[in-house]
Amino acid sequence: MIQKNTENKRRKVDLIMKRGTIKNWMAALLCVFLITGILSGCRNSAEKPSNDDSTALLTTEETEGTDSNNDSEETGLDYVELVWHGSQMVSKDNEKVQEKINEYLREKLNCTFKFVTGDDSNIDQKFSVILASGEQSDIMWTSNHRNDTFANISKGAFLPLNDLLKQYAPTMYEAIPEYVWNSVTVNGSIYAVPGYLPYTMQPTLLLNKDIVDSVGYDMSQVDTIMDLEPLFDKILEKYPDKICVDASQGWLVSYATAGVFDRIEKYSTVGINVDDPNAKVTTQYLSEFGQEIFKLAERWYEAGYFDPNVNAVQDSSGDRKNQKVVGWFQHIAYDGYGSDLVKGNMGFEMYEVPCTNEPPLVATTTVCGSMHAIPISSKNPERAMMVMELIFTDKYLQDLFAYGIEGEHFNYTDDGKVVKTESGMNGYKELAAVKNIKVQSVLDNYPDNYVELVEAYNDSARPSPLIGFTYDSADTSPLLASVKSVWDEYFVTLACGMVDYDTVYPQFAAKMEQAGIDELIADVQRQVDEFLKTKR
Repeated sequence: MIQKNTENKRRKVDLIMKRGTIKNWMAALLCVFLITGILSGCRNSAEKPSNDDSTALLTTEETEGTDSNNDSEETGLDYVELVWHGSQMVSKDNEKVQEKINEYLREKLNCTFKFVTGDDSNIDQKFSVILASGEQSDIMWTSNHRNDTFANISKGAFLPLNDLLKQYAPTMYEAIPEYVWNSVTVNGSIYAVPGYLPYTMQPTLLLNKDIVDSVGYDMSQVDTIMDLEPLFDKILEKYPDKICVDASQGWLVSYATAGVFDRIEKYSTVGINVDDPNAKVTTQYLSEFGQEIFKLAERWYEAGYFDPNVNAVQDSSGDRKNQKVVGWFQHIAYDGYGSDLVKGNMGFEMYEVPCTNEPPLVATTTVCGSMHAIPISSKNPERAMMVMELIFTDKYLQDLFAYGIEGEHFNYTDDGKVVKTESGMNGYKELAAVKNIKVQSVLDNYPDNYVELVEAYNDSARPSPLIGFTYDSADTSPLLASVKSVWDEYFVTLACGMVDYDTVYPQFAAKMEQAGIDELIADVQRQVDEFLKTKR
């Protein structure tokens, strides 16, 4: 059960009632933080009590029982319009749901948002322009793979959040585990809010159960993805037009190695094997295991398991839904999660095949997949943080962001689960927010003990020794650019299996060496060793 935290609730109300405009001294103080704290190297632990009890969340009764007719006199807040730069796929009802969000925020916190959204195809370019221009942005989606969190921190683009969290989001601050805050902390300052959600990484290939069952294959023979070739041959024999695996963007190699290596710098391929007690820095794609997966990609491409033009595929969601694609990769949060997810979104079940035999992994990258920051161009960072606290604790907002409008995009079952309507399936796409799985309603196909399953999976994961570490690349930017150039030239075609491995892989390895990969490894190793000394 989620327990009430009445003291935090009183603190929140008192602080909101007393809230005024931003004082000049606070703005000056933030400037000092930015000048002195942003470009440092290894992350230190956030200044947060050691408290992993994540049950200090407001209950639905608390969030729904408050007066929803707050005007500026009742809230003590002047009206403000803020700007939200979010992650959301295009769909026809997105603006309609955003209007509902604004109606509720106007009642609760006397503010509304102008929503500007992007998706995987354009979010990097769109948001980088906004940050560089100094255009107003009060809440911005960020991650370790799009709109890169730590690159933006190094540029001084995001505000430090420690004081804002303690003052305006005490419930959220206490609920999120300390190791998660450490993952988004640089030089003692927290720069992004990750939410309360699955933190593990278990790279898995999901396979359409109906199609697999239709060819009469015994899945008990399958241990990892290395055992799947006989199955794929049977599928293509019966369904020659099917695509057995979506390997676009190099997903096969990326996912398979993700379960073994904690990646430190996403373009350079530098990381450590999390099971190595010496934390030796290496390049996972030049490792023995990485080479094995590159060879697997070539074999699978030549066998016809991939789209013939796999390197050009940018979005396979349509082919997944119409079941032309049989399998795709997903990080799962518990056994059965991938099937539950797909059944809720597409209506059919999936088999789950782990990429490796390794247990799930918790690393800095696994908790940074979807977060929200407050850019330095924010006109009202206090109100922005109040909004994130409200979203985190409020069931209505959690469901509104995730599923859309009740009665139109979804309905509740008698036991409070969510059933999407046809309009919800096709007319609205989730607007990423500060997710809280202990407050948000679950889809009806999820188990009743969903939260407990996720928490157990989190607890079973093996933690990387580098949780909380960030590589300071201030002195190696040209080196990183050189390595990234080689990566861009070779990785996708190699990882999609479209070139002759024996010819192209040696070229890739040689050019990585020429680009300075060994020098980069040495610099990362030095910083890793210094970081680990602070943990002993």
